[in-house]
Order: sequence, then structure tokens, then C-alpha cells
Amino acid sequence: MRDFDELLSQCRNSQTKEYFKEALNCYKGGAYRATITQLWTTLIYDYVYKLEELAGNNDDVAKAEYEKLKKLIEKNDIHGSLTFEQQVLKNAYTKYMFINATEYEMLRRLHFDRNLCAHPSLDEDLLPYNFSAHIARVHIDNLVDMMLSRPPIQGRVMIDRIIKLIESEFIFPSQLEKAKCLFQNELFKDVKDTVKRNVFIIILKRLLLEESNPTLIGHFKVAFECIKFLETYMVESILSEKLDGLIMNVPESRYSFMMATLSLLNNIEQYINQATIVKLETFLDSTDDILYLIGAYRISVLSAKVLDKIKVYDDQVLRDFITYNKDVQIADIAVNRFCSASSFLDAEQKFEYLVIPLITYLTEEHFDNISMADNTNKQIRESWGMKNLYKTAYEALPADTQGRQLLESLYLARD
Repeated sequence: MRDFDELLSQCRNSQTKEYFKEALNCYKGGAYRATITQLWTTLIYDYVYKLEELAGNNDDVAKAEYEKLKKLIEKNDIHGSLTFEQQVLKNAYTKYMFINATEYEMLRRLHFDRNLCAHPSLDEDLLPYNFSAHIARVHIDNLVDMMLSRPPIQGRVMIDRIIKLIESEFIFPSQLEKAKCLFQNELFKDVKDTVKRNVFIIILKRLLLEESNPTLIGHFKVAFECIKFLETYMVESILSEKLDGLIMNVPESRYSFMMATLSLLNNIEQYINQATIVKLETFLDSTDDILYLIGAYRISVLSAKVLDKIKVYDDQVLRDFITYNKDVQIADIAVNRFCSASSFLDAEQKFEYLVIPLITYLTEEHFDNISMADNTNKQIRESWGMKNLYKTAYEALPADTQGRQLLESLYLARD
């Protein structure tokens, strides 16, 4: 347990330290009710001195509150002063974020105990309510750790600074690894969890509900990925609490943005309920817009439905889709379409625009199907344009990749 000299040395403000000394002297004398009363008084003064310091640093919010307090004192406004005192903890938590949610509840207990100590309070035996040395000591340690030892770094200011930096076109990096470095070494360095949490919530809301600027969307997506990587547990907690409700409030006009954001998440079904999934599926059933389908395909609970829709769309839509989504299942569709080509030009275009972009995703079965189609489909077999296309596909495959030898044999066979 820390001694009192150590606790005093941790008090930042010299004036606050004098009030804190009085509380410690009460404790040493066994006056525990007086100790708790004086601790609350110390907290109020420390809050005021934090406001004064922030106001001196041109913090407009703190300056306005500090000036309001000075006027209350000048007018001897007792009611206004009591209202100010009642709001101190709430403001320290919500307006300035000097403390987090847990600390707010613990210091509320100090306020509650102070009221029992400072006002006539009787227990069920009509005896004065008393406090133990242990309870008083807990309040002493909490007050030092949660208020007296901390500088008045305003959480809201920190949040605004981080968001503005993410929005910066010239400072925030678009590459994920560089952005991670920036978060680790500056943006989230020595930052309270409350600030990190609020930054992520703002980013999530901007992506789902507000932002339309393509550059800012790109920045916020990178920031989203960084925080998801660095603060996995916190992100999962926020998504479990808020994602479902946010999705339900997204207007239909923003569904393409929403799909793109949700595609950044793995196993989204753990964060949303079945009713929300049904809502998203119903929307997909009603739309043919490729923008929605591109993002929705990367959402685990929607990918099968998107795949069913893509299978019946024309080649142009599939080409656009392949630009953003490439995997074995899409390769199945592309190869099947090539194998059923209905003309020389159709065969060449399907291979060039559908198959070659997916060439590294093709399996042994895909290559076997291509070989069989080259033998059985006259539109493919007799197309001389296929020679160069087979060669292009061959060169696009790394050495020792399955299918490379087959493609080589296909274009050499046309000599």
C-alpha cells in the first residue's frame, strides 16, 4: 500500500494538494467521515483547476464553463453552484472524458458516501452512519489514481484530433501497414480506452450512415482495419453492442456504402440477429445494382445469395464483379461460360475478360474442363484468337503452377 507522502507527490496541482492534505490529516486522526467529505471537496477543486488550465490553453468548451462558474461565484448564486457541483462527475466523464465509465461509477460512490457523511444520516438503529478506515482508504487511492494525478487532457479534443488526422489527405497513409504504424506510435499511443472506443464508433457511423466522399471513405476503411487489428477485443465488443442497431437505421440510399463496410468484417453473423440478416437478404432479392452485389458478396451471410444472382447475369456484369471479387466459386462461373461459348468472338471475349483475370484461382478441374471444351466446342477449337490468349494465360501463371503445362500445349497445338 502506498504511503501518504507518495500519494501527495502524485498530485499534479499544488492547490489541490493542500485540500488533499486536509483529507489525509482527517484520516490519520481517525475522522473517516470528515476524510470522505474532504475528499469530495478536493475532487471539486481539482476539476475546477483542470477547467482553468484548459481555459488557459484556449479550450473553448472549458473556457465557457469556467467563466460561467466565475459568474456564479460573483453573484453568490447558491442554487447555480449546487447545480454545478452535481454536474461535475457527469461532465468529467461525458464532456471532457477526464475519466472513463468505470471510474465514473467509482467516483459516484465517493459522492454518495460524501452525502451520507456531510448530512445528518442515521442507520436503522437511529445511530449516526459510520465509515470504516478501509472504505475511506479506498476512496483516497481512487481519487489520486482517477483525478488528482492526471493532467487535464480532454478526451473530446483527443478524439477530434485523431479524426481530423484520419481525414487529412496529405498526412494519413492509404497503405494499411503504414497506417498501423501511425496508430501504434502516435494516434493510439498512451490514449485512454474511452478515446479509442469513441474513435472507432465515430468511424463506424461515418462509414455506415454519413460519409460519401470517396477519399474519406478510403481513409476511414483503412483506419477501421487498423483499429480492428490493434484492438480486437474492444472492436468485437462495440460491434456486438451497436452494429445491429446501426444497420437497422441505414437508409436504403446508403446500402452500397453499408455493404462495403460490412465486407470488412469476418463472421458478421455473430454481431447481428436473424431479422437483420433477413432484411439484407430481402434487399438483395430486389436489386440488380452491381455496386450492392460487389460489397455483399464479401459478407459471409450474403455470399451464397449473391452468387446465385451473378450466375444469371450477363458477361458484362460478371466482368465488373470480377474486378472486385476473385475466388474459386467465381472461377467456376467464368470457366463454365467459356466452355459454352457460342461463337469465335464469344469464346475469345469470355476467356480474355472472365477466365484470365481469375487464372490463379483455377483448379485442376477447371483446367480439365478448358481442355475438354477446346476439343469438343468448335467455337473454341477453331478460334485462332485463342492461341495468343492461351499464351497470355500461360505467362500469367507462376512456374510449377498446375495448368501451366496444359495452357502451353493448347497454344503450341495451334502452330
